[in-house]
Amino acid sequence: GIPRAVGILIAITFFCSIAGAIGERNGFPLLSMASLLPGAVWEGQIWRLVTWIFFEREPIPLIFACLMLFWFGRDLSLVWGPRRFVTIYLGFAAAAGAVTCLVALWWPTVMGIPYAGAWPVADAMIIAWAMLYPDRQIMLYFVLPIGGRMLIYLTLGGTVLYAIFSGLHSFVPPFSAA
Repeated sequence: GIPRAVGILIAITFFCSIAGAIGERNGFPLLSMASLLPGAVWEGQIWRLVTWIFFEREPIPLIFACLMLFWFGRDLSLVWGPRRFVTIYLGFAAAAGAVTCLVALWWPTVMGIPYAGAWPVADAMIIAWAMLYPDRQIMLYFVLPIGGRMLIYLTLGGTVLYAIFSGLHSFVPPFSAA
């Protein structure tokens, strides 16, 4: 079965994302208020350092964020224990958020970008899982067998590739978390 801590994180991510999407369309800016916005954090809105990971802006990333928690979170929660798992999960979010805010002091473009989504922390959790299980295989895209060690390189390489196509400023949180 699924560990309770993992199930709770999946549920929070799912329901916050749905509430954020519905709220934004109906005049309640929950997503905007929860996103990591470095300028707002520097003005005292420190909750944004953690809340941003619970809000996905699109359905496909939401599905994969929940699947990532299900697939990798299960094993990590069993090894670390539920309390430590949640602490590390939220710690990665806070650390990536804090680094992003520090980078924004040096790179003004980053100061005004609202970041939301679990993928930066998902990448960190995937790498943590792969480090714990370097020889275990997963079926990438349900077809290609990939070992844990290779999964680290694919995760980092995929992040770099997305940053090249989308712009490095959009990928400060993923690089901060990894």
